[in-house]
Amino acid sequence: MDGIQQHDLGDGSSLLVSGFNDDDALASVEQQLRRSVDTPTPSGRGSGDGGVASRATNSSTVFGIKGLRTLGMQAHELGDAVRTRRDELYRNEFPLLKPRFTQKCEACESEFDEQNDVCPACGEDALRRPDPEEKRWAKRLFESVNSEGQSLRDLAKYCEVDQWFAGVSVMVIQYDYVIAQGSAMYQDGEVLAKEPDEIVYGDPNTIKPVVDEHNRAGGHWWTCPIHREDPAEQPGRCKTCNAELQEVFFAEQQQQGDHNYYFRDEIVTWAFPMPRLHGLDGLAPAGGVMLRQLILEMMHRYGAAFYDQESDRLPNQLMILHTTNADSFRKEIQRIRDDDDPYDSPILSNEYSPQDSSTPTLEVVDAMPDELLGQSAEIKQDYKEDIRQAIGISNAHDSDLQDAGGLNNEGLQLEVTDRDIASQQHDYIEGWLDTLAKRLGIDDWRIEFLPSTEDDEGALDLQRTLRAGQLAAESGLDARWEDGELVIDSGEFEAPPENPLGGAGDSGEDQPEGSGQDGPDTPTPPGQQSASPRLGNLAKQADDVLFDAHRHIVWAEDGDVEQQAEPFFDEDDNVPEFVIELIQEAINDGALSTSFETLSAGARGRLAALLEDNLTQPQGWSLRSISEDLQDEFGLSEDEANSLARNEVKAINDQAREVAYEQQDIEDEAEFKWLGPEDDRKHEACWWLLEKTNPEHGGTPRPLDELRDLVQEANDRFVDGHDARRYSPHIGCRDTYVQHYNT
Repeated sequence: MDGIQQHDLGDGSSLLVSGFNDDDALASVEQQLRRSVDTPTPSGRGSGDGGVASRATNSSTVFGIKGLRTLGMQAHELGDAVRTRRDELYRNEFPLLKPRFTQKCEACESEFDEQNDVCPACGEDALRRPDPEEKRWAKRLFESVNSEGQSLRDLAKYCEVDQWFAGVSVMVIQYDYVIAQGSAMYQDGEVLAKEPDEIVYGDPNTIKPVVDEHNRAGGHWWTCPIHREDPAEQPGRCKTCNAELQEVFFAEQQQQGDHNYYFRDEIVTWAFPMPRLHGLDGLAPAGGVMLRQLILEMMHRYGAAFYDQESDRLPNQLMILHTTNADSFRKEIQRIRDDDDPYDSPILSNEYSPQDSSTPTLEVVDAMPDELLGQSAEIKQDYKEDIRQAIGISNAHDSDLQDAGGLNNEGLQLEVTDRDIASQQHDYIEGWLDTLAKRLGIDDWRIEFLPSTEDDEGALDLQRTLRAGQLAAESGLDARWEDGELVIDSGEFEAPPENPLGGAGDSGEDQPEGSGQDGPDTPTPPGQQSASPRLGNLAKQADDVLFDAHRHIVWAEDGDVEQQAEPFFDEDDNVPEFVIELIQEAINDGALSTSFETLSAGARGRLAALLEDNLTQPQGWSLRSISEDLQDEFGLSEDEANSLARNEVKAINDQAREVAYEQQDIEDEAEFKWLGPEDDRKHEACWWLLEKTNPEHGGTPRPLDELRDLVQEANDRFVDGHDARRYSPHIGCRDTYVQHYNT
C-alpha cells in the first residue's frame, strides 16, 4: 500500500499517520535548495552553435582590422597619435622584475609581505625570499624572447599597435612539450613537462577565440596535443595515438580552410581600450574616427594636386604686374623660375632710373583660397583633436609649453597624461603581464613598469633650484627670481660645507692613502657636489651616495671609533628614497652571500631583514651600528660582526651601484676601473685587477660586463676554495669599482 495509516476519530475527522525518514526529508530539502540557487548560464551575444568567434572590429566597423591597419598607419594624425601613446607607455625601463612577496613558506605555500621567524599560518620555519636565480633567468629570457632577437619590450611595443587598430593584442608562447607515449608509468598523451621556447607575435585578425554555445571560451573543441588534427566535439582520446585530447581555446585559420589549434596556456591576449568577450576581444578605437581621418587625407590630396609639377599654374598665388618695362621683368621672372624652387612665391625688386616716369604696380592674387580647395581650418582642427582624443592624446597648446616641452609642426605638442598611462600600466601589470609571468614559470617575481616620475621630478627640480638660490645667497652672490627663473649674477662662488643632499660629505679626508682618489677621475662624493640648480640624474646621485657608504664602512679602520660611528645622514637629512630603492633591489636580486645556506631558513631571513633594515633606515647607517646589531642578534664577536658587515654591505652597495648605472643607460658605454686601499692588506687578486683596469697602474678601463669577467678570472687565478662574488674576488675584499673619466 502507500504506507499511510488512517484512524477515524468518530467525530467525522480522521488522523493520518505515515513513517518519517530523516534522510529522505533532507534529500528533498537539499534538492529544492539546489534547484533554487542554480544560476542560469547567460547566453551572451552571438551565442549559437559555438566555434571560432568573429572579431568585434571586423563585424562592427566598416573597414575591419586589415583596413584600419592599412589606412591608419599611413595617415599622419592617427598613426602619429598611436606611436606617441605607445612610446609614452614604454618610455621608461621595461620590464622591471619586482618581488611578489617578502617571504614564502615552503611548507604551506603562504606568502607574506613582512619578515617572520616562523610561518604565521603553519608554524614552520621553512621560509624563503624570492629566488634571485629565477630573476636572472627571466632577465636573460626577456632580452631575446624569440629567434628574431626581439626583446620583450620590442615585442610588447609591436603588439601595442594592435590595441588601437584591432582592439586586442595576441602573443603566442611556443612550448617544448614532453608528452608520455608508450610509458608504463604514465597515460599516453599526459603532459609530463613543458618549457617555454619562444614568445612570438600573434595576429588577432587570424588568431581568434574558440567559444561554446554560450559564447564562453573553450568547451567546444578538443584535439590531440601530438597531432593537433581535426578537433573532436567531446573530450576523449586520439584515435591514432590514444593520447588524451586537450581543450582548444584559440584557432588560427590558414589557407584552404585549415586551422592551427592552441591550448589555453599558449596564448596571452589582452584588450585595454574597449574590451569584448570577457577580455578575449576588443573594439578598435581607430574605427570610430577613421572617417574623420579619411576626410583629412582627401583634403591633403586635393590641395596637393594643385602643386603638381606638370601643372602650368603658379603654385600658390597669381601675380599681376602692370609695367612699361615688361621685357626686363619677364627675364627676371624666368631667371627666378630656373634658379629657385618653382613652388616659392618670388619676391621681385627693381631699381628705377630717374628718367623713367613709369612706376610699376604689383598685385598678388591668392589663386587657391581654403574655400576653393575645400580646406576648412576649423574642421581640420576639430577632426585632428577627435582622432587624438580617441587614442588618449591631448594637445599641449602654446600657453602650456613651459611644462609640456617643444612644438611639433602645427605649433602643438601631443601629450599623454600620466594618470591615463598609470591606469593602463596598472591594468597590464595585474592582467596580461601577470599571466605571462605565471605561464613562463616565473612565480616569485612580478613584471612591472617603472612608474612615471614627471610630477616627482618637477617637484624635485623646484626644490633643487630653491636650494641653489639659498646657497648662492649664503655665499654673498646676487640671487633673484625673474619671470619664474632663478638668476645668479656672475662672481666667485663657494658652496657651504654642508651636503645639499644631506649627509656626511666633507673633503674626503678619510680617503684611504694611495687610493688614487684625486682629480676628476673618480665619482664625486655627495659632500663635494656643486650647488648647481640641476644636481643631475638621480641615479648618478645614488651612485655617489653608495660609493660614500663604501668608504665609511668597508674602508673604515677598526680602531677608528668615530669613523665607525659616523652615520651618512643625520636626523634632519634622511636617506634619499631613491637610494633605499636601489639597496632593496640589490638585496632582492641576490646580493647577500649564499654561504648563509648553513644557517636555518629563519636565521637567514633574520639576517637579511637586519641588513635591509639598517641600510634603509631614514637616519642613515654606520659600521658600528650594523656591527652592534649583528652582535646582539647572533651572538657574534666584534671582529666577526665587523667582518660580516663589511662583506655584505660591500656586496649590496656594489650591486646597487650597478643598478644605478643601468638606470643611467651608460652601463654598456661607460668604462670602469678597480680601486681600493693600496697597503699590505691588499690581496694579490685585487693588485692584479688594479693593474688590468686602473690607468695609474698601467691598466685599461673596461665596460662593466668585462670588469665582472675579470673579477671571476682573478678569483680563478689567485683564490682557492672560495667562489667569487659579483664584485669580490676573495673573502674580505675591500676594493670596488668606479667609473673612469678621461681628463
